Amino acid sequence: MVSSFRCIATGRRRGAAARRLPLLRYALGHHYGFGEHIPGRSDIWAAFQKAQAAAGPDAPGAGGEGGIGTPEQLRKHMRGFQESGVDQVAFIQRAAATSTSKICEALDLFAREVMPEFKEKEAERVQRKTKELAPYVEKAMARKKYMTPLADAEFPKSSRSAARSPNACARGQELPAPQPGSAGEGSRRWRRRSRRWMRRRSS
Repeated sequence: MVSSFRCIATGRRRGAAARRLPLLRYALGHHYGFGEHIPGRSDIWAAFQKAQAAAGPDAPGAGGEGGIGTPEQLRKHMRGFQESGVDQVAFIQRAAATSTSKICEALDLFAREVMPEFKEKEAERVQRKTKELAPYVEKAMARKKYMTPLADAEFPKSSRSAARSPNACARGQELPAPQPGSAGEGSRRWRRRSRRWMRRRSS
């Protein structure tokens, strides 16, 4: 589940944060759902205002503040998800001009005053979910077709070229000549052409 997010110590700043939410929802829908966007020409703000006026104040979701509010309001918001069977929530945190420091403050407040209620029930939730899903997982694993393990002889062999060894020159070993058509040969031809071109430029 995806939800808006702003955990605020008091409700005084809630209104300003929540007013940005409908525009964010509309912009996401415009770009990823129903909109036809022309870069540099489409006016999302004008389209949003027109859609708001047409929908009216009683439209579904109008005025909804979602995950924006005080810790108690967010606990209530999260309980709604929990009671519906939702066990994972992704928060949209950076909306409009929200600064990084404000986001960090909100996360800290959320961790201290909202998460503990749900964390203490997490082990019970995981146990219950595991039990509920067990028969379906068992049937799915029974249908699973496993690949036959490779024999030792079937594993591909790889060898590290001495030319790539950082110690090859230090040991006085001669680097192997690149094979015709190899990447090394192509690189050598490119260097020869570059040197010829530099000589012609300097002459």
